[in-house]
Amino acid sequence: MSIPKIFRIKLGVSCVYLIRERGTILVDAGPPRQEQKFVNKARAAGIDPEEISLVVVTHAHMDHIGSLAGIRTITNAPVLAHAGEKTIIEQALTEIPKGVTPWGRVMRFAISLSEKNIRFEPAPVDIAVEPHNPNDCYPLNRFGIDGKIVHTPGHTKGSISLLLESGDAFVGDLLMNGFPMRRGPGIPIFADDLETVKNSVRVLLSQGAVLFFPGHGNPFAASDLTGIC
Repeated sequence: MSIPKIFRIKLGVSCVYLIRERGTILVDAGPPRQEQKFVNKARAAGIDPEEISLVVVTHAHMDHIGSLAGIRTITNAPVLAHAGEKTIIEQALTEIPKGVTPWGRVMRFAISLSEKNIRFEPAPVDIAVEPHNPNDCYPLNRFGIDGKIVHTPGHTKGSISLLLESGDAFVGDLLMNGFPMRRGPGIPIFADDLETVKNSVRVLLSQGAVLFFPGHGNPFAASDLTGIC
């Protein structure tokens, strides 16, 4: 097993991640109009965007797919997402998640006020995966990455996570850490179903996750989730 190099890139309100082992892949694509910022930051990290062989979409919310079409054009890399998110990505639909905490409900209301002004380009999903249980995973070895895609529903029904053999888990919005979403690591303020979120986190822990990389906020250790799941 190689030691992965991980580059966290802040794009607007979200974080995307470049993972380099024998190959290089990107996790998520940030909100709209962030393509050039991504290119600049990737090159500053020593990565030519054309080296990227795959873009993994953890879920189809605007702040994670807004710049997907542009980044796909720049990198010419295929897009991988869960089959349940495919239509949303390919039709550039705006999905506003349900607030499941008091702050989440406030944030959802604020987002709904600007919904009509949110526009982004659709992008094709080249690889639509549909794992249905923790043992039905999609390996990433052919992209030069020692890891797999795990179905981790809860934030959305089609949310997925990328789990490396090193124990690094890229979870999108399955977990959050930091302003404006949370003060510290924990469950998301938006979710389709909170109990499903917790079960998905337990699945990742049972499969060896030791460090979580959320779409909002800084990475944190599995030990920081004690008592949450």
